[in-house]
Amino acid sequence: MNKAPLIFVCVAVSLPATAQYKVEVLHGPGFPFPRSFGWGAGDGQQVGSTSLFGTGHALLWSGSAESFVDLHPAGWDASTALGASGGKQIGWRARHGTDARAFATMWSGSAESWVDLHTAKYLQTYALGIGGDMQVGTGFYKLVENHYHALLWSGTPESAVSLNPEGAEKSLAYATDGKQQVGIAGGLGDRRAALWSGTAESYVNLHPKGYIISEAYGAGEGIQAGYASSGNAHAVLWRGSAQSVVDLNPGPNEDWGSRAFATNGEIQVGLASNNGPTLAALWGGTPESYLNLHQFLPEQFQGSGESSEARGIDSAGNIVGWAADTTTGRAKAVLWVPVPEPSSWLAIGLGLAIWIAGKGKQLK
Repeated sequence: MNKAPLIFVCVAVSLPATAQYKVEVLHGPGFPFPRSFGWGAGDGQQVGSTSLFGTGHALLWSGSAESFVDLHPAGWDASTALGASGGKQIGWRARHGTDARAFATMWSGSAESWVDLHTAKYLQTYALGIGGDMQVGTGFYKLVENHYHALLWSGTPESAVSLNPEGAEKSLAYATDGKQQVGIAGGLGDRRAALWSGTAESYVNLHPKGYIISEAYGAGEGIQAGYASSGNAHAVLWRGSAQSVVDLNPGPNEDWGSRAFATNGEIQVGLASNNGPTLAALWGGTPESYLNLHQFLPEQFQGSGESSEARGIDSAGNIVGWAADTTTGRAKAVLWVPVPEPSSWLAIGLGLAIWIAGKGKQLK
């Protein structure tokens, strides 16, 4: 009688704090601009800009420096791309001079593909996030600080819907996962994290008790990510309510500060600082899961003057952001790509062991 082989399999648990990443510098040799920033990621694409304050060109990559596409529309003075999903990219284009204004814009992979999302109900508009068939951002009803309303689009200017809650003097939507929208809402002097589900009436105040300021920057699979502050900013996540807040600040002391800018539902990314340089960071839902992403960057980004931020993450866990090249002092867009953990191979081994054991039983 043949006996099935006895196979012992240990399956490791993969935690963000022990994860490994390889880095693709998206700002490659021959890049036609001195600086680049990565702002958003989705479905294998990364977007960004050539300047920190929106005075440059909108950029697109598909995982490598060689895939670079300049999205800047002809005839405009500046553009920025902040989000990507389903082969679409969103941001804004702008003109300078006496009629300096910005207009929400969507692309489909090339500079020529741009379409206007701007609605004439507002003086200027910005598209800040995209997920599924939804785009979100804000529209200024006065060209002064703190006079803006959160907006939701479905691909056309005519589809624009105001998410501004009743009684709120200002609001802004930073991101959407195609189901929920996140940002801020409140009075002219407030910055309070907000959550919507497609309408102004669905507004949920995420501002956690005991904090002065909060903002929700990212949304994914029922998780919202951002920061809350009553001194140093602390990266936080929510699960749909103010009471659900989880403080992600690495701690344990107030020398630490942090912010989370995006989440795919499982992982949150942003930045953290321990009374020193601000460096790209990652969490897996708890402060203990904090991982310093800066450590994976090449030597040109290490040492005196180092700085980095993780700004976007896609469903596969690819993370886009930027880092300061310490040899030149200039920012360069970078992409962190997760390296499969040994546990994934052990899982395959477990499946093979079960199959072998089953075959052994058939031979009895």
